[in-house]
Amino acid sequence: PTSVQHAAFTILSANQNKGKRDLPTKRTNGIIASPTGTGKTLAYLLPLLCTSPGGQSGEGTGGVLIVTPTIELACQIQREVDVLWPPPPGSSSSCFVVGADELNGNNFLQDGQLTNEDENAMEPISPGRITLRSIQHAPLIAGTPKMLRMLYREAERIVNDPYLISKQERATAKSLLANPRAIVLDEADRLLRTEAVARETAERKQRKLAERQGDETTLAALKKKRLVIARETQTELLLRDLPIRSLED
Repeated sequence: PTSVQHAAFTILSANQNKGKRDLPTKRTNGIIASPTGTGKTLAYLLPLLCTSPGGQSGEGTGGVLIVTPTIELACQIQREVDVLWPPPPGSSSSCFVVGADELNGNNFLQDGQLTNEDENAMEPISPGRITLRSIQHAPLIAGTPKMLRMLYREAERIVNDPYLISKQERATAKSLLANPRAIVLDEADRLLRTEAVARETAERKQRKLAERQGDETTLAALKKKRLVIARETQTELLLRDLPIRSLED
């Protein structure tokens, strides 16, 4: 293992260090910083998979949540997981990438296909419900903050909605909300910087348009809005909404 992998494994697998001197005995938060090509992805994947309470088949839906700035990076992580936890014959990857259905090996309910229940409901199926139906029992879930937030909000809605929801959807939604034991912000600097730049660019366009039109009300609202949302990126909103008690602080 590389030096960063050795150091990260010691910290992130701390709950297996009982009885060993000079080693942490309780899993804690960690920041992994190392140059490109030194194996940071494996540095967090290896200890998280090795300390899985149920292994590949018993981890439970969404035991590990991996937040990435792009879908492409999430798909790269999926390939790494497939090497460490090869999918059983006839099964899809243990890492489900939200928003990349063609790579998840499950095209369930694509191309407008509906069940009888959906036809009776007479309302469009939300992207969140389609994703929940495709996840099955994937122990790892990866995706961008926006896509993951959509998924977890839909899961919460389904759990609280007693009507027109299948047993499978409700069971998946409950597992998704109850199982998270670890969350990874992969390339956290990019997660925050990318969102900040996109937000600033959109606001700058709105501000220029308002100035050109002489719209003082819109200008005042934009200035106030910047003060309100400057601290709330999609990543922070996702973390705030996740049902993980350790994130409350």
